[in-house]
Amino acid sequence: MSTLPKLPNILRKVGVTSTAAKGNQSSTSNLPQTSSPLSNPLPTIQTPSPPANQPLPKTGPSAAQIQSQNVQIQNLRETTLRKYEQYVSQLRQLDRNFSLNMKKIEQANSRAITRVVDSVSSLASEIQQLKNQSTLLQRKLRNISKMQEQTQKDGITRAIKPLSDGFTAFETEFDKAQSNVDKLFFGLETRTGNLLDSYKAISPITKTVKDFQARLAELTQSHQNTVDTLNISKAEIRELLDQQRNHVLQTINDKTAALSGRIAILEQRAAKALDQSQGVISDSQTAQFEMRKVFDQSLDNSMKSYKQRLDEVRGLITDLAQTRFNQIDDLRNRLATASEELSKAKHKNMKQMIETKTVARTSLRPEIDRLKAKCEELEKILEEKGKLNNKPREVRMYHMVQEDGTIKYINVLADGTVVV
Repeated sequence: MSTLPKLPNILRKVGVTSTAAKGNQSSTSNLPQTSSPLSNPLPTIQTPSPPANQPLPKTGPSAAQIQSQNVQIQNLRETTLRKYEQYVSQLRQLDRNFSLNMKKIEQANSRAITRVVDSVSSLASEIQQLKNQSTLLQRKLRNISKMQEQTQKDGITRAIKPLSDGFTAFETEFDKAQSNVDKLFFGLETRTGNLLDSYKAISPITKTVKDFQARLAELTQSHQNTVDTLNISKAEIRELLDQQRNHVLQTINDKTAALSGRIAILEQRAAKALDQSQGVISDSQTAQFEMRKVFDQSLDNSMKSYKQRLDEVRGLITDLAQTRFNQIDDLRNRLATASEELSKAKHKNMKQMIETKTVARTSLRPEIDRLKAKCEELEKILEEKGKLNNKPREVRMYHMVQEDGTIKYINVLADGTVVV
């Protein structure tokens, strides 16, 4: 039995996320299914907010988006792994069938050889019997010769009767021996015919074995071509993953640097505002009661405005979520249609290979190009949605003069988060 090649270790790495996703897949399907990135958990929806007077730094890709990209990459690895294992299982099944046929042929040859050996052994025993009978006849002839010599000494008249009796007995035994010899030769001819029939029956089996060997050579060459294609695909996938990882890291670094710069600006503005507040404290003590009344009115108006704005934002979130769900359903339908067409094409190719009894070279290049196109389309969608998520959000700042003369600042974000 030939040794089949093992799958490279790089395609056998399975992460925690891919292990959970793999456990939910059905094990009853015999055909490889195209993994859909939309079957993974959806990233957290970030609602865009209208621009405010004070812009905040843009946020980078969330952990859910990075995890979704990793899950998509892992699903691509698992799809390649399942296809490779199916090819290997088919080759192993062909190898087992060929071994079983070889064993059957060897058993048939062994039985035919055993029958030939038994026939030769029986013929040898019969020939030995003929030799024994020939020896007995030679002894009787010698006895007759001796009797003839004796009659020459004793007289012709005295020897005629024993001689006549001896010749009569010799004739009887010779007739019996001749019938036995005819039976032996008839049995020999019959067994020779059986041997010829056995040889004629074995000849097609030998031809079938040669055909199996040629078929196995073709399958071996096809498997080698598949392995070469898989290695090329592995290199391309690795290069694509490296490019995507470098792009994500560069984006994160750029946005982190921009965020650090804006944080420094905010710190400077906060320090400046603190310096100004020290001068305002002395003036605010004289108008404490009036400021408190104005603050209460402003706070009530702000809360009403905030609640109204919150309702509007919730409506926008609902509309955006519905739009994204519609896009996701459309993408799922398109991917399902592409997967069905790919399965039909594979069935058609397998049927043509069986009818012509030849193994054509198969290539994963069209499927890889199709997957690349889908990945590029998904990247464009993610970039468009990332631009919406990176819009600045509105921040409202309130202050309150307490009874001890200190001023308390309250920052309210657009999503309702209160920062004291």
